[in-house]
Amino acid sequence: MTFRGVLSSGVAALIFITVITGSVSVFALQHARTSHDEATHDFEGDLMVIDQLRAQSEQTTTTVRMLARNPASVSLAERLQSEITRLEPLVQLVQRRSLDPTGASYTGRIERAVADLARLSLATTPDVDELQQVLESVERDLSLLAEHERANFDEALATVRARAERHEVWVVLATGLGVLLSIGLAVLVIRKLSGLYRREQAASAAARREAAARQEMLAVVSHDLRNPLNVIVMGSNVLSEMIEDTEATAPVRRHVQSLARAADRMTNMIEEILDSARIDAGTLVLHKQACHARELLDSAVEMLQPRAASRSIQLRVECEQDVIVAADSERVVQILSNLIGNALKFTHEDGEVVARCELDRAMVTFEVRDTGPGIAAEQIPRIFDRYWQAEGGSRAGIGLGLYICKYLVEAHGGRIWVESTPGDGSSFRFTLPRA
Repeated sequence: MTFRGVLSSGVAALIFITVITGSVSVFALQHARTSHDEATHDFEGDLMVIDQLRAQSEQTTTTVRMLARNPASVSLAERLQSEITRLEPLVQLVQRRSLDPTGASYTGRIERAVADLARLSLATTPDVDELQQVLESVERDLSLLAEHERANFDEALATVRARAERHEVWVVLATGLGVLLSIGLAVLVIRKLSGLYRREQAASAAARREAAARQEMLAVVSHDLRNPLNVIVMGSNVLSEMIEDTEATAPVRRHVQSLARAADRMTNMIEEILDSARIDAGTLVLHKQACHARELLDSAVEMLQPRAASRSIQLRVECEQDVIVAADSERVVQILSNLIGNALKFTHEDGEVVARCELDRAMVTFEVRDTGPGIAAEQIPRIFDRYWQAEGGSRAGIGLGLYICKYLVEAHGGRIWVESTPGDGSSFRFTLPRA
């Protein structure tokens, strides 16, 4: 697993632990709060109904006392009946409260006393003493019921507190467990990342050693190959001058020329390999200076004109406005030579290759256009990749030319691209900044 994978897994696990711990804590605290609110709400409701009943009974007691002073008052008797009528629904409201058996017994006695009051109030001459006794019984039972509810509320609060304490224990345990799991997870992730880091360091060290060995090998190969190649090139040149241009020596001359071309290809391959190694090592240096665009085009075309003439391909330069670019002249000629060489390789005999330039604001655009078979659309995205070669093309190279061209153009601050239509040729373009 990669660094990112281990880190993502650790973060996901830590978030999961945090969510679970927080959920347990929230649930426990919410449950404790709900229990407390329910107990308080029930107690407040019970006391409110009892107080209403007590207030009504006190008002009825007052009416009874007034009736005792004036037994013949008809209005007081009617008022007594009206107040007793108000007592009955309050008693029923008390009975509908969720009371335990003891509280229910008190409400039962109160209900019977209120029924006696109703019965006595209907008499022609109410017995005031009996009414007062019944009202005293109601007052007493109401006081007992209120005391009973307060005692029950204290018990309910004690139960809620005990439950809240248990919930606090759950919260503490969940938090502690979450912290322990988080610490364990952090230790596990750190160990895993440490192992990956050590392996990554070892792999990096091995890669550096391999790169150094490759650089050393390339240096040795380039040095050891260049010397015999130079001998071959010099020998082929000497042989070409020594052999007379006659019909009898024509086969020999062809072999010597083939030998020289093979030496040139090997020299180009070695240079491409070395440039690729310099790119990887970051040691490829550009020496920029002011250069005439027309001279760069002429230099590249002049080197490849013999190859174009041997295949009857017209190779020409188009540059109406000679502008000056800020570039490394040798590297730009290398880019143009590579593009023109590829164009010649894929262009049929009697075809045409044009190298041109034009000014576009602060950049100069170079173009190499051919009349070859073109490039398939699916191959264009990979055409500048390292070691990539077009299907059906010559395998004389190693697929580094366009890769190096892309790097050199971008190192100059420009960009390179290709436009092609199968059957209608290709056009490679790149830009360089003006001087």
